[in-house]
Amino acid sequence: MASPQSGADSPHNDASDAESVSSSSGPATPYRRMNQNTFALCNFIPSGAAVAGTYSRALLGLGHGYPIWESVADLNVPEPRRMRGVSIGDVGILDADGSFLYEFNIYRSSEDPINSGRTPPNFVPLDLPEPSQLARDESRFPPKTILASKTVEVVHVKESPFQISISATAQEGAALILPHGGFSEDLVSTEHLRKYLADHALDWYQHLVQASLTQVHNASLYLVTGCDKTQSWHNAALRSSSAEFKETTTNKGETEYVWVRGAHSHCRSMSLKDGEGQLFAVFVRGIKVALPNRLWLHKIQETRPDDIPYYDVLAPFIDVYHAKALRWLDYVAKRRNTWQSRLEASVIVLLAPLSD
Repeated sequence: MASPQSGADSPHNDASDAESVSSSSGPATPYRRMNQNTFALCNFIPSGAAVAGTYSRALLGLGHGYPIWESVADLNVPEPRRMRGVSIGDVGILDADGSFLYEFNIYRSSEDPINSGRTPPNFVPLDLPEPSQLARDESRFPPKTILASKTVEVVHVKESPFQISISATAQEGAALILPHGGFSEDLVSTEHLRKYLADHALDWYQHLVQASLTQVHNASLYLVTGCDKTQSWHNAALRSSSAEFKETTTNKGETEYVWVRGAHSHCRSMSLKDGEGQLFAVFVRGIKVALPNRLWLHKIQETRPDDIPYYDVLAPFIDVYHAKALRWLDYVAKRRNTWQSRLEASVIVLLAPLSD
């Protein structure tokens, strides 16, 4: 039975641990002698999609879940799935482009149009959650909600017509604006998913490794247990830059929202008219599904010592000049602290005789 990995295996099994340490020849890497029976290592998501990385990194700290940069529905999935967007029970992969690559839904049968031709062999769906098993907040985000990272300053220029200005106060920043608000939906409890994942995770990975066109590695599967949705959204990724967002009226009297971009800012929008009634997930919450490394090596594919499966984490922004400035400021701060400590010590020495 495949058991999704949620922590390090027992450290007391010395024999199995000794067997799992790779001793084959290969290029020297920091993880060459890494125990393959331990918790998977961290892997930085490639920085090819720098804008998506900036956006997701900046808004992740808000605590709403994983921020989705590419909220536009994937055209390669069935139309019913495109119309509802990412939903509870979806299994897929969060990729470096900031999108969710949908594979199938665990609450729909293989014959369901949403899962047509996408499920693994011997797929066993779960019963749809009862209303009492779902927590839904229709007013999660009121109209004209502005979600911005702590590194972004938001200035309200006008209330009517609505207009704001945003600017990054640090190297990176991001903002998400929901003119028409949004709602949230979550599973009240995920306890019933534990055994289900343990029984089927191996089948899912074997199927995806053989059938998927994208690279699938251990811990890449993501099971959605909650999300925030909207019918229209406008997001921006800033790199030491600024942008303006405003409400306008067309010649036909229709209300529109547009970005006025600044240098080094990347802004995207999806209006009600463009979405044509679709729902879009702007934040997703869920479970990373992983196999024990030993099971992955024996049942999925052989993995070289320098190719150990990892968990994905967002790569930090690296800027040479910024890093040098930080090192210089840190050096100055240390020198200041040292000078202040010496001054305080000298004062104590001088006052000591007076206290006698």
